Amino acid sequence: MAARTVLSAFYPAYMVQIETDVYSQIGLVMLIGLAAKNAILIVEFAKERYEKGKPLVDAVLEGRDFACVPS
Repeated sequence: MAARTVLSAFYPAYMVQIETDVYSQIGLVMLIGLAAKNAILIVEFAKERYEKGKPLVDAVLEGRDFACVPS
């Protein structure tokens, strides 16, 4: 997921020829951190559902759907 995040951030910047300075690099690090946190939350949510007795596949799909809903 982090690789897709990095490419999604760099591609528009490359297309409009924005220089990669300190500020853009800090933004990229923050974006990677948010993507990693989101992935961790999805895994923890699915793990909780699995431990409560849901089948593994159902728990993972429910975790994926839960992450797509904004709070």
